[in-house]
Amino acid sequence: MDDKNKVRLLIKEYIMVDLTFLLGLILIILNETFIKQPISFFNEKNNIFYLFSTGAQTLAGLFGLTMAGYVFLVERLDKSVDEDDTLIDIVKELKSNYFNMVCRMGVVLFIAVSVSLLNIITVSENLNSFNNLFGSLGFLLLLLVLLYIIIFIFNVADPEKNEKSIKTLYEEIEKNNNKQTGDVAEFLSLWNKLENLINLSSQNSKFNLYNSNKLNNSIWNKLKFLRNSKELDTDLIDRIDEMRRLRNLIVHGKEPRVSQNTIEELQDLILKIEDISIFGNHYDEE
Repeated sequence: MDDKNKVRLLIKEYIMVDLTFLLGLILIILNETFIKQPISFFNEKNNIFYLFSTGAQTLAGLFGLTMAGYVFLVERLDKSVDEDDTLIDIVKELKSNYFNMVCRMGVVLFIAVSVSLLNIITVSENLNSFNNLFGSLGFLLLLLVLLYIIIFIFNVADPEKNEKSIKTLYEEIEKNNNKQTGDVAEFLSLWNKLENLINLSSQNSKFNLYNSNKLNNSIWNKLKFLRNSKELDTDLIDRIDEMRRLRNLIVHGKEPRVSQNTIEELQDLILKIEDISIFGNHYDEE
């Protein structure tokens, strides 16, 4: 997925939380600027000490548990790819989303803990004029971290997370194609022919692609070797890889579909590949 789409999805994922935080921040600024009505809770030193010492420690502990779960989750996702290499694109999308969530959570937690420490310092130094401002902001940030943790847990537990990733990736690939629906069976048949050409090419000792590791012997890895060997144009490799991704999405999706444009493009790819010696010679021998 390109950077623009990633940013767009990230904004969409957290838009309600961010708007809530922004609204709270605006209310704090308005209160400090115009109303100037202190919040009684933050006038008590013990309240501030308890809230920001306990709150920061609790959320830091929750973040640690979340990170432990994240590491375990990534290992499970990697294992699923080892068992079925056609899941590699879906897993990469999920891992990217989870990583963005964890990074965002960590940044906000760092700010929240920093503001919590500032609150404790201002109370210790009797800087009463800052108590209301830092207290309100700190509480809002602690609440924001908690919401991010909850969002992350819901995303991990979502039974439709794979299907959502498939839909996102599919729309990215097919966004420029027409709406005319093609025959999925024809697409898969053509892909099998193209994959067979690539598999036959791997018998060439020049590539030496065979490996006991299933993933290393996958079509994805063979395309990577072909790219590095510079035997094929990068553009051609990219087009083949796009077809590979689309094929995997169709196989794992609940509602497989493909555009007629994509089928025609795949047919064109096969014709071009058959004209290339490293593929054509092997294919002719078969």
